[in-house]
Amino acid sequence: MEIGTAMRQFLLSALLLFTFFGAFAQEQELRALKRQLETTADYKQKADVLFEIAKSYQNIHPDSSYVFALQLEMLAGTQKDQQRQCEAQLLIAQYLAGAGRAQEGLAICESVMRQWQMEGKIADWVVDFWRLKGGCLMQLNKQQAALTTFYELLKISEKTGSIYGRVAAITNIGWVYMELFQYDKAIAEFNTAKSLAERHKREVPPHYVPKIYNNLASCYGEKGEMDSAYLYTNRSISTALNINDYSTAANGLNILGTALMEEKKYRQALQKLLQAKPLRQKVGNLFFIVSDMATLATLYNAMGETEEGIKTSREALAIARENKIEGKLPMLYLSLADGYEKTGNYREAAGTYKLLGSLKDTLFEKANSEAIANMRVQYETEKKESENKLLKNENALKEARISNKNRTIYILVASALLVAALMFGWVMRIRLRRREGELKAIADLQKEKERIARDLHDNVGGQLSYIIYALDGFNEESREKRAEITGNIHLSVRNVISSLRETIWAIRDTNISLPDFSDKLKLYARNLFVRNNVKIAFNENIRSEKELNALLGLNLYRICQEILTNAFKYSRATEIKVNVQSDTDTLLIEIGDNGIGFDARQQRAESYGLQNIQKRAQEFGIALVLETAGGRGTCYRLIV
Repeated sequence: MEIGTAMRQFLLSALLLFTFFGAFAQEQELRALKRQLETTADYKQKADVLFEIAKSYQNIHPDSSYVFALQLEMLAGTQKDQQRQCEAQLLIAQYLAGAGRAQEGLAICESVMRQWQMEGKIADWVVDFWRLKGGCLMQLNKQQAALTTFYELLKISEKTGSIYGRVAAITNIGWVYMELFQYDKAIAEFNTAKSLAERHKREVPPHYVPKIYNNLASCYGEKGEMDSAYLYTNRSISTALNINDYSTAANGLNILGTALMEEKKYRQALQKLLQAKPLRQKVGNLFFIVSDMATLATLYNAMGETEEGIKTSREALAIARENKIEGKLPMLYLSLADGYEKTGNYREAAGTYKLLGSLKDTLFEKANSEAIANMRVQYETEKKESENKLLKNENALKEARISNKNRTIYILVASALLVAALMFGWVMRIRLRRREGELKAIADLQKEKERIARDLHDNVGGQLSYIIYALDGFNEESREKRAEITGNIHLSVRNVISSLRETIWAIRDTNISLPDFSDKLKLYARNLFVRNNVKIAFNENIRSEKELNALLGLNLYRICQEILTNAFKYSRATEIKVNVQSDTDTLLIEIGDNGIGFDARQQRAESYGLQNIQKRAQEFGIALVLETAGGRGTCYRLIV
């Protein structure tokens, strides 16, 4: 195993050395092209040479590529050569996107794409404009708009027969899923793109395949499947270096370093990240430079070099803020908070985690999983409708060719085809509706899980951060202050344990039985009123095996908690009655007290609790009936 690792290290180092020799040879070729540029007067030759120079400089010296691309754009403009001018603008837009000026790059893409009508097979440079537009939107943290762009490219490519367009669209759809941490979906898209590219090698530019390998390696690494991660990373690095694609090679080295970090091989990981650094700086793409710095900061923290980790995180945050690279802010805040935590600076760590939480909420609003799932359904529906239309057109053509002599047969065949088409459409519509329902259910479940995760993050995370903060400097406080702090910590810990127990109880199984729910409610009520002289009367009549799904059960339990808590705080009751009844179709829960009651129309403290109860009931379709008046007690009825 050690020999194999050493051999891979040797081969990779040799390949890097070979690459730099290749770069030297490429520089010689560029000198020859510059001499040719100075001596030629023919427009076409001059434009071709300018394009070759700008393209060659793109990976090894982006600033020079930008200068020559500007010259080509000006020259093509004087000759009204629209296609060559657009090719120059593509190089300019790629430079701007790589320099952290995604908004300017996006403006060029949209301007060029409005000028060109997509008729016939689209050229590779047109595909690259679509790719770049989506990439700029991703840098601007507009994932949903980016996904729409990639799906539009996929539909146009399927219509015009562009293999490269299909590969690029599918790969970038997978990229969006990967950025949203949906790795299984991303891997499925990347494998589809890889298979298509490998079957049509001549129609896909050679620089594109190693990008797919990198994306696969990154997803497998995140899933902990390290053998696959190493396999695709090494393929990507060797292929990219052979064609002097420094950006893709740097991506591969960083993914390889991340995989080694997961296996706690920190020194080897640091070596890979530092090997990637000069390649990345040569390309100059600030979006990926910031991403690399976040990974490097995390590695320094893991190695115990926290000062270097915090310094690297701060430098990366400054670059990201200055260049408005919002998509990488979460990982930068996470690495910075990790550094603070490892140094024992819990105050700064808690503040950074708070910034991270608010930032994630903002990003979630901009790119939620439900919208992305609906977009996939819309694409599949449009595709099926197009296939149905094509099938009907083919049937109509066959009907037109049938001779008059076979009119009887024609009627029978046409009828059979029509019935088959209708049945096919009917079956496909049922399948699509079923699939839409499944995807909606998955999206709703995912949304609820994310909401529960945010609740736990806000409640449990906040309580734990307070505990850490309270313990900081505990020994320097007076005895009375320490006693007060200890009491607050005990209360916070009890609240954390209670919140976790209730959440785990609700989500441990797919469904919650009614007896289990009723027992949980009894326990809560008795614990709540254990120190009060309040009589609690339970009446339970469960005559069905009806079960509640986990999310409905948790929210129904929260509503009952809120009702009992309000009675405990405000009712001054001497008796609480809880009635749980169920039959085949309906569950009824009644909670009443003989307290002072209240006017539900007044804006009082308990009215805020009532608003929470009404909101939860409305969200989950629970019928709520409230009967109360001043001096006449309060009764809630919940019908599920």
